[in-house]
Amino acid sequence: FMLDEWVPGDHVTLVKNPDYTWGFSWYENKGPANIDTIIYRIIPDQATRFALFEGGAAHVLLQLPPTKIEEYSDRPGVSVLTGPGQGVYHIVFNCLKDPWTNSALRRAVGYSIDRAEVLNTVWHGVGQEGVNYLPPILPESTAVPSTYNYSFDLDIAVNLFTEAGYEDSDSDGWLEGLEGELSLELWTVNTAEDIIMGELVQSQLEDAGIHVALTPYAESALMTLVASGEHEAVISNYAWPRAEVLDWLLGSWAMGGSNIAWFSDPMFDNYVTNWTYAENWDEYLENTTAGHIRLLTQGPWAPILYWSQITAIDE
Repeated sequence: FMLDEWVPGDHVTLVKNPDYTWGFSWYENKGPANIDTIIYRIIPDQATRFALFEGGAAHVLLQLPPTKIEEYSDRPGVSVLTGPGQGVYHIVFNCLKDPWTNSALRRAVGYSIDRAEVLNTVWHGVGQEGVNYLPPILPESTAVPSTYNYSFDLDIAVNLFTEAGYEDSDSDGWLEGLEGELSLELWTVNTAEDIIMGELVQSQLEDAGIHVALTPYAESALMTLVASGEHEAVISNYAWPRAEVLDWLLGSWAMGGSNIAWFSDPMFDNYVTNWTYAENWDEYLENTTAGHIRLLTQGPWAPILYWSQITAIDE
């Protein structure tokens, strides 16, 4: 295909290349595409996207939200396709804001999340439980020994809460520290799936003994607030197919920019340097895996879910 028109923020139009004749040997069609024109429309408002798709004005809907999976799967003439994603839903802690400067406390939250409940309740089983910071399509994820991965384990959580100085000393169901009962301001984007997921995580963390105030924001407003470091914790996600995303999101150099965790760790930065200048795959994998493990032991994020690519096609 060839670029025909690009209107920033509105649409991109591609037209088939009539001179294309170099398709791979296993392609059924090795010549010009059967489709004349493809228009990618940029529509931030979900309700508008749904209306266009359901009215036939749009034929493919990318990254379908979980609230529409069952409805569109049952809709005549519509197919819902899923496949491995390239990112993770996670809680990002502000590592410069007390009491979340404490790595044991951050990790305790990671062991208090029932990922299976989130996956099945919110995402209808589409996706995988998020046990670390990289999607399982990457060897830098699967090479991590299971002992470093997160799970729903309240015994481990209680031990980490205690290490951080928080216990339910008066048996009222809430964790207390020197400054009083533990609380968390948790922010999220105001899309349906993020709010539902946030409410479920809120309930789970409250069961673990943390007072949680959940606040949804429009995405632009949320990004402005986190850029200034006003947050305690945010439900976020990314899409990127390489381990380098960890440097982009958690490297010291990116604090106050893409590193909204405000996390700084010289040991992790050193692993980044080593993998950046690695001379072969084995050296690269050794350092990306070690850097990933280092992050997991420090807990700037609490992983929730490996998301899947979900596409609806009007046939």
